[in-house]
Amino acid sequence: MIYRNKIKDAEVTSTSFVDGCEAFYLKDERTFSKWKSKSETGGELKIKFSVPTYISAISLIGHNLGSVKASVTIEKSSDGMSYDTVLDAFKVKSNTAIVKILEKSELKTALLSEDGTPLLGEGGSPFYSETGSDITSQYWRIKIISTGAPEISVLYFGEYFHFEYPPEIPTVPISESIVSESAVSEGGHLLGTDFRYVKKTANYRFADLSREWYDNEYLKFLNYAKKLNPFVFAWDLENRKNDVLYSRFSANASIQENLTMLKFSDEINLDLEVLA
Repeated sequence: MIYRNKIKDAEVTSTSFVDGCEAFYLKDERTFSKWKSKSETGGELKIKFSVPTYISAISLIGHNLGSVKASVTIEKSSDGMSYDTVLDAFKVKSNTAIVKILEKSELKTALLSEDGTPLLGEGGSPFYSETGSDITSQYWRIKIISTGAPEISVLYFGEYFHFEYPPEIPTVPISESIVSESAVSEGGHLLGTDFRYVKKTANYRFADLSREWYDNEYLKFLNYAKKLNPFVFAWDLENRKNDVLYSRFSANASIQENLTMLKFSDEINLDLEVLA
């Protein structure tokens, strides 16, 4: 799960764009607007936050990067001039939503005594303290190399957490229903149809979740999502990479927690309306 899109508080620019498809449209979280590069060989997106910002996952939604055989690299910078690679170039094989989890890599510093020498533990090994993460930065850059003009509807820089267990089975990744109005003759023949759209929904059920996880992880997400803010949900990034849903809670979703023992949350239901 990726939520709380921080890109909305950032400045987003690009090296190339088509008029009416500027980079700032990536911030509005709408799938019907988009950024499109004028260049047929790719483009660069630059993201500038007002302060160094922690990002644990990135998602690209509503894109054509598979069709244009794009290769994507993600970088970060402390000054906006010199960039370090966060994710090496990866090839995009389809136009489904992309999710990339940024692994948290702790930097370690030796603890020193008063005279400046390292404090040593058993066996002569120095003690270390964890001093921070390498995925907090003020400047970010996405470099795209492609065989055609790339386009992206939604850029999502957010916070990531995962459920303790997979959803209960059987799992239906997505449901589709046709929204239309039709006229049918008395003999049952279709006289005409006004096709509107295909509505996509999903429902996932999780069971036997720990109280610690519910309070520390899920509640933060729930307080964000129950205001019908959009988020990115993927139930199996290893075996079902294409089942990445840009979604929000259904408008009439019932939000409740079932309890038998206070140490556990018996059941959580995600009733989703799929946006892309």
